[in-house]
Amino acid sequence: MSTEPVLSPQVQAEAGAIIADLRAAGWNITASRYEEQIFGNWVVDLERNGRAIRLVKDRSQFIVDAPINELKAAGLFKAFDGFNTFREAVVAWASPQWA
Repeated sequence: MSTEPVLSPQVQAEAGAIIADLRAAGWNITASRYEEQIFGNWVVDLERNGRAIRLVKDRSQFIVDAPINELKAAGLFKAFDGFNTFREAVVAWASPQWA
């Protein structure tokens, strides 16, 4: 029985909502990293059915990393300045994807 990596309190506080949404859609956390000394940046890797995505906070901008052609087609090949807009766009895209 595998266990998911534990999110740092900082990542949980900032990204807990999007991660809960994605977990409800069947995504599992495979890795997580928080860098307090580097602008509070974080990375969360998720997997579902052999597919992987990465959520990134880099200098107060939010990015999803996945196959570029899929991100471009979904309008997600960009950085988001606001977390709520990022969350809505990623959840709408990733929830039905690869089911």
